[in-house]
Amino acid sequence: MKKIMFNDKYGLTDAVLQGRKTMTRRIVQEKYLRIYEDMSRLGQPCHPLEEWLIRKAAAYKVGEVVAVAQSYKDAGIDPHFLMFQPIKGSNYFAEMEIEAMFTGGWNNKIFVRADQMPNKIRITDIKVERLQDISDEDCLKEGVYYDADVDGYKVFNLSLPNKGWGRLFRQMYFKTPREAFAALIERPGIGHKGDWSKNPWVFAYTFELVK
Repeated sequence: MKKIMFNDKYGLTDAVLQGRKTMTRRIVQEKYLRIYEDMSRLGQPCHPLEEWLIRKAAAYKVGEVVAVAQSYKDAGIDPHFLMFQPIKGSNYFAEMEIEAMFTGGWNNKIFVRADQMPNKIRITDIKVERLQDISDEDCLKEGVYYDADVDGYKVFNLSLPNKGWGRLFRQMYFKTPREAFAALIERPGIGHKGDWSKNPWVFAYTFELVK
């Protein structure tokens, strides 16, 4: 089983587990675009770019069940229980896995085992589009939410320092879901500075929680 990671700082993992986030966008690797371009020059491709990318380059497939990565601590998993879980296909206990669990996986979900994750999603649809082609409806499916108190759209913990107060922050809000999503994309851990303006090709995965 594969695992998928969502950003914790901006509340995206919680949004998935609460059913508020049902889409995620992942940038298409440039190497696949170059392969397609090379094939096009040779007259080889028989499918449109979007269809070809979904078939050849998508990390997940429609119908696939994927584990939502959480640290063992956040997932509420007893590390002593994991000490007695053998590696699949082996007949010995995984000392290296146990070591990684205590030194990494307890606090860092990069090192956790997918088969031990309690929460999972099922991919229900995939499309390929430019990042800026996202609709307001899809922005809300990406974890942007409306706050009636400020009559604006927000992303959890998306804030800017108050002038003159380096340790104090004010929550950012926006007039449209699209503006909020664009600001989120520019944050470290989500994308890289300038990703929104670069408007790359992305896989847009729609998913549902698996009960």
